[in-house]
Amino acid sequence: MSVRVDTHPSRGRVLTATRAFSAGQVLFEDDALVAASWDADVCLECAVDPTASDSMQGTHPSVECDDLERHGYPEQLRLAIDEVEEAVCEAICPGEAEDPEDSLDRARCLIRCLVMHGRGDGALLAPLADLTVANAERDTRMAAAVRSADAVRACGLLPDALSDADVGQMLGALNTNSHTLDLGGSALFPLGAMMHSDCAPNCAYYTAVRGSRLTVVATRAIAAGEAVCIDYGNNFYRPTAERQEGLLATYGFHCDCASCNELPDRCRAFWCPRCSEGILAPRGAGVDAGDWRCVSCDSVLSDSEREKFLAAEAELEETLDSEEAIEAALRKECVLHPSHHAFFWCYKALFDAMLEAQSPPQETERVWRIAIELAESVLTPNHPELFVMYDQLAQLRVPRDMPGAIAAWSQALELALLSADPLTQTQTQSLLGRPPTSTHELQARYAKQAKDR
Repeated sequence: MSVRVDTHPSRGRVLTATRAFSAGQVLFEDDALVAASWDADVCLECAVDPTASDSMQGTHPSVECDDLERHGYPEQLRLAIDEVEEAVCEAICPGEAEDPEDSLDRARCLIRCLVMHGRGDGALLAPLADLTVANAERDTRMAAAVRSADAVRACGLLPDALSDADVGQMLGALNTNSHTLDLGGSALFPLGAMMHSDCAPNCAYYTAVRGSRLTVVATRAIAAGEAVCIDYGNNFYRPTAERQEGLLATYGFHCDCASCNELPDRCRAFWCPRCSEGILAPRGAGVDAGDWRCVSCDSVLSDSEREKFLAAEAELEETLDSEEAIEAALRKECVLHPSHHAFFWCYKALFDAMLEAQSPPQETERVWRIAIELAESVLTPNHPELFVMYDQLAQLRVPRDMPGAIAAWSQALELALLSADPLTQTQTQSLLGRPPTSTHELQARYAKQAKDR
């Protein structure tokens, strides 16, 4: 085995590499204990069942599935599955489940765990009892709300033998340890759940086989004995305080990785007032004046200078809503460096809006190329998000600029070889070897890729 489970004095159980790895190598694969899609129009079982036939790939709603009985769903539950899904969603995410992506996959995973328990698969569910839970009291309250829901009581999903604490542990294990699926949804992988979080991780993960298989890939060199870590929140290009706030709210811990404590926060960059070309970035969250120092000349901001920088940052983050606003901010005396996260996310929002409005492709591509340049100036050289960005660039160029599309896919493949799983590499090689030459073919190829995962 290339990894082992160790105990860390402050982090608890962690995965440790048993040998050295280079960027692009697969560390391990793991099968899902439970998985579910967040798409309300697909079946909670078939959409993530790798044994389902091609005609049963979850393309039907759960209530129309003829296969739930085989999976151990009692008749009353099968007939009311839509109402039960909705009731569990409301119980675990009260008043906030306006978008199915907010909670439907977690609700379905909990339902599937309870069905497993009902058919006597206790040994299968045993790993859930040993996993860390971020907020046990909250999860126990949610479990009580699930139990009291009329639809849940009517179908007998939750037996009296299971206490609220037992169900809360199930839900808490899912909330704290699940991974997002590439097809949309989430899954709990017993071995993958042992990886700890780091805002500058040494690994990335990918899911395939309808979300039932996790593949973990090294994104940089890893030494034997080094802990295996991923970015829990996919917090690329987010400032330290925002990353920490999100991790605390979702997972219940205050991140103390090197990026959050001592390294320069490069996506929160400013012009150094001491040297002409220097970039100043706060260490960690930049709480103290001494945290604000230039990465070139190492000069430290005074208290008054820091207040000026913070005021300028707050003002620009409130007003940056267009490319004209960005250009105006950069034309005048601005202490923010162009790579500051406020500029990047403005360009990203503009790009998304232009895609939605079907703006001229040349203009959409121009904005996206600026976003890529900013990302390359801040992210690690083979960050998985750069692969996504170059893949999107290639799609923008089809069929208008086929040589440009091929060049973008070539760059994407170089990145995939250093940070992606073998399936993503193969799919990118296929696009590069036989590029789609029309928008229709492009959409068909990507739809097939998604289905093949």
